[in-house]
Amino acid sequence: MIQLDRGLLKRIALLWLACWVAALLVDPHRWVSSWPGLIESILWLAVLSIAAFTRQVRAFLEGLPRLHRRFLAAVLGAVLFGQLAGREPERTFPLVSWRMFSSKRALRNLTFLDYVGDTADGQPITLNPPRLFPSVNHTVMMGLANLAEESVDDQTPADRERLSSALRAIGRMHNRLNPATPVRSVSLVRCTLDAGAPAADRHEQRQRILTVPVTGER
Repeated sequence: MIQLDRGLLKRIALLWLACWVAALLVDPHRWVSSWPGLIESILWLAVLSIAAFTRQVRAFLEGLPRLHRRFLAAVLGAVLFGQLAGREPERTFPLVSWRMFSSKRALRNLTFLDYVGDTADGQPITLNPPRLFPSVNHTVMMGLANLAEESVDDQTPADRERLSSALRAIGRMHNRLNPATPVRSVSLVRCTLDAGAPAADRHEQRQRILTVPVTGER
């Protein structure tokens, strides 16, 4: 026979009510007061109230020391508050941000930079700095990429000179490793791809930002 523990049910209801009110005060969107929020809140109350009808759970709680019961109530309250404090998927837990469910986001234009060298007969050759300088660490290559990205829209004379020197060094290294296909100039190219367009209409747009001649070895 199922026996109801009215005292335990009262404590569960008070814990649920405290978490619901706290979520209502903290969440600027007042999600818990909407119909979806109310339905979820009531379902949580129903699930937690099962403990008051289950003899094994009551016996387990009664066997715990008082401090352990308080700690369990605090943890349960924190988890319940995290569930009710917002509707965003990453608000699953109160202490960490973790996206449990995926969400659809609008595709944006993809923009990236490319290094292109031009031969004497005008043929473009894509240059890959990490392959040309395999001994250079990743930090230096990231610095080059950051310098190139910053110099695209906001060029200072110092940054432009540093970027020009880097492009010349890339061209000279290519000529040293590939004497059969030397390049006379190196360009920084900004490439833009409309990721939201259909595959048939997705075309890459390329714009040369900076071109520097490749001088001889120093």
